[in-house]
Amino acid sequence: MRENILKLKIEISDLAKNWSQAILEIEGLLSNSQNILKSFAVEDWTVLKADLSNWSNEMLQILGHTLSHGDESGNLIPDNYYYGQIFTLLNNSDACSLLNDMDFFFENQIISQNLLDRMKNKLDDLNKNEFLSELEYDYWVNKIDLSSKDASR
Repeated sequence: MRENILKLKIEISDLAKNWSQAILEIEGLLSNSQNILKSFAVEDWTVLKADLSNWSNEMLQILGHTLSHGDESGNLIPDNYYYGQIFTLLNNSDACSLLNDMDFFFENQIISQNLLDRMKNKLDDLNKNEFLSELEYDYWVNKIDLSSKDASR
C-alpha cells in the first residue's frame, strides 16, 4: 500500500476510535487528514479509490466529512468522485448525513455515469427504507438526472 494511503488510513482509523469526540471537534481534528490528502499524488488517489470498499463505515464517514470541509482555506478537491463513492458505500443512516453536504458534489464536472447510477440506486434504497422523504428523494434524483445529461455529452 502506498505510504500516503497508509498514513491517511491510520489517521482516519484513530479518529474513528474516538468518533464521538471527532464529531464534536470535527474542524480541528480533521486538519491532519486534510494535510495528508494535500500531499497525495495521482497514484495515491487511484489507490484510495480502489481501497475505500475495505474501510469501515465510521472511517468512510470521517473521510466524507474531511472531503466536504475542504482544506484550511475551504477549497474542495477538484475531483468529487470520492465523496459520491463514499455515499454509496455507507450504511443508510450515515449516507443520509452525507446528503447535507452533497450539493458540493454536483458543483464540479462529474465524469462517471457508473457512479451516478450507483448513487441513484443508493437513493432508491434510502427512499424504499424510508430514510428520505419523497421531496428529498425527488430533489436528489433530479440532481443526478441533470448530471447524467452533462456526463453523457
